[in-house]
Amino acid sequence: MNKEEEEKNNNERMKKVLKRIAMLFLGVHGLMELSGIFMIFTGASDNTHSPVFYMQWLNQNIAVVSVFGVCAGIIRLTAFIGLWKNRKWAAHMTIYISLVTFATLTFYLPYGAIDAVMATPPFIIMLILLYYKSDLIE
Repeated sequence: MNKEEEEKNNNERMKKVLKRIAMLFLGVHGLMELSGIFMIFTGASDNTHSPVFYMQWLNQNIAVVSVFGVCAGIIRLTAFIGLWKNRKWAAHMTIYISLVTFATLTFYLPYGAIDAVMATPPFIIMLILLYYKSDLIE
């Protein structure tokens, strides 16, 4: 095996590892956000056991917050499945949902901090995979 083939194999292995890391973050983050559905059904909507957000409107409308969280979780898990099937649209979806997360996470403080931690690695990895000789399928 010559040096060029070895470098190509190393690049391919690195891309697979990066994609798996992004998928791990997407899957965990998606499941975390899907767990918000339990706030609706467990009585957290009556504000006795609900989380405390920096913005008071969110505290008063926890059911709406839960619905948006569940929607974001579904989008993240859809991107996870798309990446698992090696689809390019899933990389774009990951970037878009990460950008939405970055734009809205300040509203959900202090819980938005974990959104930043969970959304940043997939965002960076997808940018690398899309713009560095990507092998994702259209």
